[in-house]
Amino acid sequence: MAIATVSNGTFGTIDTREKLTRLSQFEFEGVRYFWADTDDVTEAMLASGLPTIGSSWDPVNLPELKAVKIGPPAGSWGQEGATGMSGTILLPVYYKTPGLQFFAHEVGDAWTEIVSGQTSITVQTGLILSGGNWVPDTLLPAINNGQGTQKTVGVVEARVVAVYSEANYHSKKNTWAQYATEACFNADAITLPPIREGTTTHAIGVEQAQYMGFEMEMIGQGKVRATHRLGLFGSPYYKWFELDEKANPIGTQFSARLWTSRPFAGVL
Repeated sequence: MAIATVSNGTFGTIDTREKLTRLSQFEFEGVRYFWADTDDVTEAMLASGLPTIGSSWDPVNLPELKAVKIGPPAGSWGQEGATGMSGTILLPVYYKTPGLQFFAHEVGDAWTEIVSGQTSITVQTGLILSGGNWVPDTLLPAINNGQGTQKTVGVVEARVVAVYSEANYHSKKNTWAQYATEACFNADAITLPPIREGTTTHAIGVEQAQYMGFEMEMIGQGKVRATHRLGLFGSPYYKWFELDEKANPIGTQFSARLWTSRPFAGVL
């Protein structure tokens, strides 16, 4: 097995002194260099002594500054065509604090951000607990003679951020615009990209996500970042009761579909 050794000075003509940048009170980024005694890049990446992803820059003073990327090689030396441990490969190891975007986003990158808030809706009836479930109370007259009252409810929104090639963006933008104007629901079950800087994903069932719009910006030559806003756990149906002359609910609850469903897979 190849062995990796830290290089903190110069290696050939390359400045390998460790570099540390402080971006805020708690945010840092840094880079260290290691040389591996092999001309095989795979052996170099697996070399003993090379930091592992997630290891700290300084466990005592900067424990949250973690290794997040190793390579690509900054240089290699050895006889052309040689194999085995007959040369040297210089590897940079990059560090950053959690949640800090250190590297430029590339086409294909995607992540999800979850936010919540509150809104008000109009309701005609109160709720009662029946059979372990909360259901509309049809025994009492409708609230305010059927005019209803305002009820505060929570809303949850997923913001799916993805980086597209400019050509791919142009091929999808009209579909996004259609979905936004319809405020359509997902016709298929989907899994959202992982949360930002993490691995946790969210599985969304059929008609549990409503497309609420998108924003876009150019972030480099030929790269577009789009943010899709999805309202979660709503319903494509509006429900109400017919009322008698005394404003008492009659019969079962009516339900009318107000929003369409469209396929989301491959669209975001």
